[in-house]
Amino acid sequence: MNEPICTFFQDACNRLDDKTEKDAAMQEASAIRFDPQLRLAFTTILIYCRPADPLAFWYKHNLELCRDIMVRDKVTELNPQTENQVLMELQDKK
Repeated sequence: MNEPICTFFQDACNRLDDKTEKDAAMQEASAIRFDPQLRLAFTTILIYCRPADPLAFWYKHNLELCRDIMVRDKVTELNPQTENQVLMELQDKK
């Protein structure tokens, strides 16, 4: 039996109970969300689902979270400056 579709992303996050589900949610979100929306999804998962290892969760998804800034700045590889810019933006969302 399938779970009903959630109306809000926060409701979906509340259903996530393990690391695999949180990672799957971020992968799905990165396929359909862009730029600030993806970072908002990441922040929502951090706040409401509380991954056991937030730093590992960041490193697993930081490339997707930084991609729009990399494109804007015409950078081909992830660098600390871009990561810091995204981390400051994530901090502002909390």
